[in-house]
Amino acid sequence: MTAPQLTAAALVAKGKATADEIAVKAGVSRRTIQSWKKDKEFQAEVHREKNAWREKARTQGTSDQDFRLRALNDRHTRLRALMVERGKDPTMQHVPGWKTGLLKATFKMQHMGGDKESTRVDEYQVDSAMLDSFLAIEEHVAIQTGQWRPKVVNEGEVSINIIMAKINAGRQRVAEAKIADDLKLLAASS
Repeated sequence: MTAPQLTAAALVAKGKATADEIAVKAGVSRRTIQSWKKDKEFQAEVHREKNAWREKARTQGTSDQDFRLRALNDRHTRLRALMVERGKDPTMQHVPGWKTGLLKATFKMQHMGGDKESTRVDEYQVDSAMLDSFLAIEEHVAIQTGQWRPKVVNEGEVSINIIMAKINAGRQRVAEAKIADDLKLLAASS
């Protein structure tokens, strides 16, 4: 095959250029491109180009298992570093459990009523989003390395979905109880 034919075949395989654009880049007429598209050797070259691209796409970047594992490991390492640094914060060492790095701090402003100013109320809770991220990364790694075995639920056993639903319902009840307690304190201080 000639250099213009190889150029045209590569462009046809990519499927992003019109016949006119291919003709200009290959330095031939549009009619020549149409003629080549009917040629068996040209068709074979287009097919080879498409397969080469597909193979490259299947073995590089996120398609590459090693790439994915390195990316997952990097994310896990960064989350762990965040957790360790958070636990070392000297201003938070008075908070029980803070050294674990698993807690996050938030605050809200609480108005005391009347002419009194609002005060800042610090709140500390387990960073469940970070823990969920750790779990998701570890699950992905286990899947990628073939170590993941879905749990088979036998009769009489409780599935993980049911357990998670119960945990989430419990979290919701605790949050609602805390809001109710805060409202009672607010009402009592008014």
